[in-house]
Amino acid sequence: MIIDIGTILNAIAPGSAWQYRGSLPTTEAEFNAGFNPLDDPAATITWTAYQTKKTELDAAEPMAELRRQRDRLLAETDWWGVTDRTMSAEETAYRQALRDMPANNPSPTLSGENNDIIGNITWPTKP
Repeated sequence: MIIDIGTILNAIAPGSAWQYRGSLPTTEAEFNAGFNPLDDPAATITWTAYQTKKTELDAAEPMAELRRQRDRLLAETDWWGVTDRTMSAEETAYRQALRDMPANNPSPTLSGENNDIIGNITWPTKP
């Protein structure tokens, strides 16, 4: 998954609305001169802060994608836990294994055209 500039800016200053004056920056100096939050026109965001946050978000993305895919698999089996049905031991174990995925797979990797294929993990087998 590609992290866009809006996501990075929001991670640096949550809830701020940003504007960029001028054309898209091509140098660090242009970047440093251009971004201001609309709620505090005197504030700016630096290239260094931007790059630091981008690196941080890029590093966190494999785990975030693992959680997104894990949550989707859990949602697919939520119906197993309805009140008029009893989950089998295998179903309970599968759902627990899904919940434990982040702790049991601390170093997932991403690949694929959109960086949405998780590698370096073992998914539990659905009963």
